[in-house]
Amino acid sequence: MVDIVIIAATAFGVLSVVVGLRGRQIDAHPHCAKCGYDLVSSVLSPDRCPECGAGLAGRRALRQGRRQMRWLHVSLGVLLLLLASVLNLTMARVIVIPESAKPLWLLQRELHDSRDVVAVAAAQEIMSRLVDEELSRHDISSITAHIVELQSDQTGRWIGEYGDFVEAARSMGLVSDDAWHDYMRTAVRVGLARTWVLDRGNVTLPPLLIDRRATPSTSLFLDFSHEGSSIDNEPLMLMRRGIYGGLQNRFSFSQQAAERVLALDLLEGIDGASDHPVATTLRGLAVGRHTLRTSWRIKISERSARSDIVDAWSVTAVCDIEVR
Repeated sequence: MVDIVIIAATAFGVLSVVVGLRGRQIDAHPHCAKCGYDLVSSVLSPDRCPECGAGLAGRRALRQGRRQMRWLHVSLGVLLLLLASVLNLTMARVIVIPESAKPLWLLQRELHDSRDVVAVAAAQEIMSRLVDEELSRHDISSITAHIVELQSDQTGRWIGEYGDFVEAARSMGLVSDDAWHDYMRTAVRVGLARTWVLDRGNVTLPPLLIDRRATPSTSLFLDFSHEGSSIDNEPLMLMRRGIYGGLQNRFSFSQQAAERVLALDLLEGIDGASDHPVATTLRGLAVGRHTLRTSWRIKISERSARSDIVDAWSVTAVCDIEVR
């Protein structure tokens, strides 16, 4: 949005200056091209300018009409160009504006900044304005949607101050249920390592990685239920603690708060000497590349809540297994 403003201000500024300098035509009299003398009443020496004596027979010796500079256009153009320059320098951090003096749109833009110090400072200032009740409901809705968009980009980094704002606004009753559900559903990412190397005859699988992007101190619980797994589209009966099927896990966001990414062992209870079907399947994999797929159903709940915070949803993680 700011880029569009900078481009538009520059374009209109240049255009306004050009129009202003060209000016408006105030008469249609012939004038001497050399000195600008008005020749409309000059009849004594039609071949020469009575003012400067320049010849008037040449093709470019006369200038038709006289123009007057439009100072208003020039002034407006200069102001637009100055505005574009200030915005551009501000975006490049050449001009440093105190956080408290920055408009909200600029702070929201800086949430995307690749430098953590800039993004954190912007998030902290937005939080300060929330606490000081300087934000309208519309502002809070816009910022929340902005943060959910940032959180949805699982390839990008996540800064805890983002979640602090949404959860603080929610505790103040300023975040709608729909926006809160969107936030929570993007707060958890489930995946596997892209590639897993397995020595032939061994029984190992990559752990399920659970990335929590919400504030670790929140009192919410994650429930994971195994829906099915396969290797090369052949069902793989996972088990834990000697029990087939029904893999389930529950842990809170505050569990192991120092580690945002948790690792769930898919083969807990199975060792290399086991004669269970899953171990037999893994030991029998041929040398080469195989594809592991595992699907889980996730729900987020709160101990004191009578119902789940968001409807459960399913995710599927895929990993290439290289048997050598």
